[in-house]
Amino acid sequence: MSVNNEYKTIAIISNIEQFKYLVSNEMIKTHHNIHYICLTPSVEYEISKMDVQWSSAEDLFDMAEFMRIASEGFESCEKIAADIDSALDEYFNAICTQGFFSSINFVFYIKTFFDSILYKLYLLKSILDELVPSKIICFIEPEEREFYNHNFEIGDIIPKILQILKNRYKYELITYKINELKEDSRKEPYVNNRWESIKQSIIFMLKNKIEVSVQDHDVNLRNVGIVMVGVLKKIVLYTKYRLNKNPKLCTIVIGRNNTLARILLYVSGWGKIGGTVKSIARIVDNCKVIPTEIENSTLPAKFGITKRTLKDFWKKLSSSQSFKNYFYSGEVDFSSVISPYLEKYICSIFPTCVVAGGKIERELSGYKASVYITPTIDTTYEIAAVLACKRLGIKVCSVQHGSMGYFKTPIIKYMDYIGTDYTFTYGSGVADFFLQEFKDNSMVDIAVPIPVGNPILKELFVKCRRKPLRSNKLRRQALYVDTHFISNLFYFGWNCYPNIWYSRLQRRLVDVFKGFQNIKLYIKPYPSQLIENPLIKYINDNDINNVIFLPHNVDMVEFIDMTDLFIIDFPTTSLLKMVCSRKPIIAYYNPDYFKLSLEARKLLEKRAELCNTEDGYFTTIEKYCKDLDWSESENPDDEFLFRYGICGENIDTEKMVVDRLADTIINQGVSR
Repeated sequence: MSVNNEYKTIAIISNIEQFKYLVSNEMIKTHHNIHYICLTPSVEYEISKMDVQWSSAEDLFDMAEFMRIASEGFESCEKIAADIDSALDEYFNAICTQGFFSSINFVFYIKTFFDSILYKLYLLKSILDELVPSKIICFIEPEEREFYNHNFEIGDIIPKILQILKNRYKYELITYKINELKEDSRKEPYVNNRWESIKQSIIFMLKNKIEVSVQDHDVNLRNVGIVMVGVLKKIVLYTKYRLNKNPKLCTIVIGRNNTLARILLYVSGWGKIGGTVKSIARIVDNCKVIPTEIENSTLPAKFGITKRTLKDFWKKLSSSQSFKNYFYSGEVDFSSVISPYLEKYICSIFPTCVVAGGKIERELSGYKASVYITPTIDTTYEIAAVLACKRLGIKVCSVQHGSMGYFKTPIIKYMDYIGTDYTFTYGSGVADFFLQEFKDNSMVDIAVPIPVGNPILKELFVKCRRKPLRSNKLRRQALYVDTHFISNLFYFGWNCYPNIWYSRLQRRLVDVFKGFQNIKLYIKPYPSQLIENPLIKYINDNDINNVIFLPHNVDMVEFIDMTDLFIIDFPTTSLLKMVCSRKPIIAYYNPDYFKLSLEARKLLEKRAELCNTEDGYFTTIEKYCKDLDWSESENPDDEFLFRYGICGENIDTEKMVVDRLADTIINQGVSR
């Protein structure tokens, strides 16, 4: 909506409570003719129903251009990390050179805060350039997030940036704070209460007779007996490891599970041939460092780390002009906004990682391990464990944890490939993709990708293909799997859609199905949504009664049997599960925000209805809705699945991992 020239006061709002506050009698007397700028889908949807002047922030901002700039910005964060390490080495007795710390492993941390601020800076500058307000109203939000095992206040970034821009744009800035911090605001404010959600999930599955598989982190189980079966299976498996212990074979240690990276399934073959497998996940998870340990431990003292020296170091680093130069956008210096997060990194996360690494190293030294296998490394303690392994001469192998390797995912370099020696990938296509992506890398060593398949996907593939073909000429049930919104603490790297644009896309989807009452659309929400999605309100407001929301915290594979047609609009991990079946798939991606590789596109087009325009996407959906037959394919094209998911129809991941451990990793059969 275009701005009315009479509206020279703008209010930047992210929730309906802020809007209600500004339309109270007292505020109306204070502020006249406000033009509202909606930052989130929920407030955009609610305010669109009201007779006020408003704009979506995204309508004033070129999100595609920002995505391109931010997605190409990893190298600058890598340089920031390298400069920090160089300064740490100089100040703290070569601590990085000796392997006790590495900021390169924390590029994800740096990039997340860098992008969270830069995104809001670009957004606000676009709004100011377009509307030229004389007065701006904004809010300090009571939002706290846990990140890298530390808590961060992030609700004041917009007011801080607006304060910086005041001199340039000449406006009056008014800031309000209306809420107290909610207890659940650190993690998942827009998912159901945990136990209430579990109850709802169980009721849904019992009603629909859905069998639920046991996974390490699943809590939505039909009954306690299923849980006990899973526990007993693992006890038996662990007992086999102990009984079959063979001193001639080395010990491998494993980390936690993550998404499709169920580590025990990868290494089960090692125990069967007499090797020893030990999990250090509990050691890493329980390695909590308290502030007094930083002051009193011998390891920090060895490097001269104290509260005072950390503060002195930060003061010196942050005052350096060469360091400040990283935090300019055009002529705007945003170093003061990012400074608290970098200071916490130096004064808390850095010493925590050092102390934790020392504790983990002491535990590991008695294991006499040769290999450490772990999924994505994205917490302070996991990084500490990797550094400890490197100091002990233990090779580190990461495990691909979700879909990647068929679309650009630059962050994976810093989470799977840097700081590790090898990485197990699902398919040769993934390995080839990253070898090409990293061929010109010169700053740091990159892990060698080794394709071994994925046991969960392989099990799903076999299960789906053994079932008899089903011709669905009467029943119509489509399953739509959505993706995440951009939260207030977020990095950019071809990894998301604009929030309001995406919310509107979803509303358009349910509008299509409203016209086909003989079809049920099941929506599988993203497991951990940090931004409120107004889709349920939209469905209720428009009396759409053939759309059903599934439990957010149950894996979509549990609904495969009840599904006749898959729909996905951000084709990542869930797509790999879909292609294991014989069922028809409609996959959409917006090429401005999702960079599918040419090879993957050609292979996926053989298996799915692949669309890269909105009109093409909805035309395809309508075509299927009008069709009378959603039958399964007798011989679906599996090239995409084999290249990026399971390595091939006859590949045994358990055996491949054993072979690679024995021949490649332990004996260094692959040259680095």
